Amino acid sequence: MTRAHLAELVARALAAIHADSPSYKALLRELAEACELPTLLAQPAAAELMLELRKLRPTGLWVRGEATRALRCKSELALDGAICELAAESQPALAPAGRECWLTLPSSWDAPLLRALPTGFGLITPVVAELELLLLRRGAPLRALGVRCRSLSELPAMRLDLVLLEAAVPTGEPGPEVRGARLLCAGLSPEQLGRAELNLGISGLVCDAEQALAWALRLAAHRIGAAL
Repeated sequence: MTRAHLAELVARALAAIHADSPSYKALLRELAEACELPTLLAQPAAAELMLELRKLRPTGLWVRGEATRALRCKSELALDGAICELAAESQPALAPAGRECWLTLPSSWDAPLLRALPTGFGLITPVVAELELLLLRRGAPLRALGVRCRSLSELPAMRLDLVLLEAAVPTGEPGPEVRGARLLCAGLSPEQLGRAELNLGISGLVCDAEQALAWALRLAAHRIGAAL
């Protein structure tokens, strides 16, 4: 796709969105198939388009991956949150990009590791025994705390701030095991989105950084119960 064609496509998509024309959905899908993130972001109207996509999404969209890349995607694509894999050498200089920035902890952690983590981030750990989570909360009392799990039945009987479900989007409203935490679902590909029943009770979907652009475009074109 030429630069001129891409600029025209972005302009048409924005015009259709502003006019509330259903044609914007096909235009967003065409963009998802036709360009990569750096190419799209080079367009003058890219930032405006990203903000419009955020308004159109039927649920939140978070990104996860290497910390620097995930935070950049969050900012450039106007995403709702970032879940960061932290390299040790990046700890001193790393800073969150706005709200809802989280760090993933290894299954084994200690007090020196917690003290070395950059400030301003919530912490996500693999689901462990309630006692270990209580120790983690005591060791990092000023941080939001979340867990990732394969099934909601694995959750401990304690209050959490975030739950990352590494499985298909659950059907029906989340049960009492979530206990008020924001519930995020990972594991779908952009191509699977049209076959997923998006649950309005969840707080958002999580995509990998390399698929973030496709997700941002496709999710904005999705409506509950409609296939892409």
